[in-house]
Amino acid sequence: MLKRLSVLNVYGGLVMLCMSWSAQADTAQAAIQHSIYKVGSVLSYKVSGYHMQTELLSDKQVRWTYLDAPTAEEKGKTALEDIDQIALRDDLLLMAWTEKSGANVVDVFDFKNQTLYANFVMPDGKRYQSQTAFEIQAPKTQP
Repeated sequence: MLKRLSVLNVYGGLVMLCMSWSAQADTAQAAIQHSIYKVGSVLSYKVSGYHMQTELLSDKQVRWTYLDAPTAEEKGKTALEDIDQIALRDDLLLMAWTEKSGANVVDVFDFKNQTLYANFVMPDGKRYQSQTAFEIQAPKTQP
């Protein structure tokens, strides 16, 4: 169960967040439930020269794919990410993860306005922020 969301640092408008989890021995942790997170849904958007797709696999995992990228080597790149997520309100979802490269990602999806606030910090400390529209594709059917 998510217990606390703390603001760690604010640099140039980028908010770095820390999520603290607390497990209780007697209580099974329930999956995060809110109306906007539809497992199997695919979110499509363009940011920083990339056309991306993020598939919501479960409440703990997403898969992102570069449908198009600035370089041919990056086009088609994909990764499975273990995420932390929290509904900031019924139509506003924060997802965070650390990529294998060491980059930290904090994405806020505003489902009411279909706007993504993408924030990431590269392993060398360089920070990026973007705001873009996204489209929601219907959940994929499970075999």
